[in-house]
Amino acid sequence: MIQYTTTVQHILQSLGVDPGIAQANDELRNFKQFVVSYVTEHDELEQDHPIMLQIQEFNTIDEIEQILRHTLDYCDDCLLKMYRKFAISVN
Repeated sequence: MIQYTTTVQHILQSLGVDPGIAQANDELRNFKQFVVSYVTEHDELEQDHPIMLQIQEFNTIDEIEQILRHTLDYCDDCLLKMYRKFAISVN
């Protein structure tokens, strides 16, 4: 995915278009940091727990949701609560 993103970014830049990919990467990085902090507090896991390390390596929100659902038994309401806290923390 990273190689694809880099290739698309180079093509758009060569056309004189700002792809905004760097901003999207920063936003995903901020979200992942929030999720790690939230899960650390909510589930009382250490920051160096293998799940936390996996979350930091993921490239999509879907991957993050999957590990939270399948490994930590997060339900739709749990994810919604987490997303709401993130939305409040951004503003």
